[in-house]
Amino acid sequence: MKFLPFLPCFLAAACSCAFAAEPSGFKPGESGFRDELGRHFIPHGFVTITGDGMGDVPYTAEDYRKMALAGANFQVIRIFLGKLGGVPGREPNPKYLEQLDEMVELGRQAGMKSAFKLTVYDATSSKSVNLAGFQQQDWIDLYLDKDGRQDRFLAAWRRVFERYKDNPSVFGYDLVNEPCAANRKKQIWEDEPRFKDSETFQRDYFIPFYRKLIDELHRISPEGKLALFQPYHVPPPVHIATNFPCLPLSEPLRREGIVFAPHYYNADPAEAMKRYTADAVLNDAPMMFGEYGTHTTSETDHDLAAQQAYTKTLIDTVTEFDRHAVGCVKAWWCGSRVFNQTVKTKPGAVTWALFYGDSPMGNAERKYIMDVIVRPRPLVIAGTVNSFHFDFATRIFEMRFAPDSSKGKSEIFVPVERHYPDGFRVLYNGLTLAFAPESPGGFRVVENTGDTPASAFHWDAARNRILVDNWGTESKETTLKIIPGTSD
Repeated sequence: MKFLPFLPCFLAAACSCAFAAEPSGFKPGESGFRDELGRHFIPHGFVTITGDGMGDVPYTAEDYRKMALAGANFQVIRIFLGKLGGVPGREPNPKYLEQLDEMVELGRQAGMKSAFKLTVYDATSSKSVNLAGFQQQDWIDLYLDKDGRQDRFLAAWRRVFERYKDNPSVFGYDLVNEPCAANRKKQIWEDEPRFKDSETFQRDYFIPFYRKLIDELHRISPEGKLALFQPYHVPPPVHIATNFPCLPLSEPLRREGIVFAPHYYNADPAEAMKRYTADAVLNDAPMMFGEYGTHTTSETDHDLAAQQAYTKTLIDTVTEFDRHAVGCVKAWWCGSRVFNQTVKTKPGAVTWALFYGDSPMGNAERKYIMDVIVRPRPLVIAGTVNSFHFDFATRIFEMRFAPDSSKGKSEIFVPVERHYPDGFRVLYNGLTLAFAPESPGGFRVVENTGDTPASAFHWDAARNRILVDNWGTESKETTLKIIPGTSD
């Protein structure tokens, strides 16, 4: 019998329903998540960071409220190996664990669930956060398990696994962030003869290390938590030459309760979907993008033409992801204080931060990024979503799906102020509703020639959501549309 991990529901902070990551009705490589009622769940959210090179990054309830208003039902908390005691000479920091507790709780209160992503950015003997702190030899020593390095790494994760094993707000763990992504020019096997080549390295070292981590997670949490995994990340020159940050997986994990969560930062999303779907199929695993969207620069921040080019690439990316109804997480929900300091001495510095400003949470948003990220999308649907699409030019949203009202309520995110300042209409199965926040339920009936009760649709103004009690009797694939304006 397959291991089916269960994840808590995202419809409300207090909800206690569960999710399965390997449900019937989905093929490996698809966004295969269903809750205990059988609804199709599509994760959407942001990477939140616990610190940067200038210290801790504190979040408030207001920050999480803004995340929810941006359509987030999900956060990936980026955590540090050193602060968890996973580095020689470093002990776990109890206050750091309390910081993680607070972020999980703030997410829960905002109706979001959390995953953790373990990074090596502070993996030095000092307490600093330094992107160059973990180099090629450190990765080699880890995979060769020099001086018990793997046990230290595992002990760091064990503290997190044990702490959150009974917390329904935590659904899983991204076990190794961008493995082997050091600032280097050589592939890891070019520096270590025992690795020989990519296939040998993956088969004898890379995949066994992942299995070791997954087995420990399953021992501590035999049900309820997912193991997210990433492929081997290549040196920057290879990334540039191949248009991919990582290599194809040559060896399956052969574990259950896993999710393939690759990163993608380039400009050919169709090729990315093809490549990554093959990796997910190899592992018989559902897929979501753990990070996506290229970096930005100070030049782009001050150049309208560059911003338009960036936006076009990002639109192409999210359009491809939405066409496959795949979940995705954008880096990073934070300000630009380190970036702002860096650009003074290093022209061409890059950042993924979504906000300007020197404060940890920034100030004004980078609209040329956020206006793409914050778009209409399904969050959880009674039925099966086959694809969805938002046309940024016409502001028409279309979702193709097979409804199943027996599975309960549905939830669709609609950012009114950002994309529909003139209101919107919902078209579904002969029913046309106009957005009318002053009316009971938030809609008025324009037309209803089908059998769908108009009273089944409600507007949740606090979170920018359409809530649908049921879809009527329709069960074949059909379409829901959202179009701008409240009248013809």
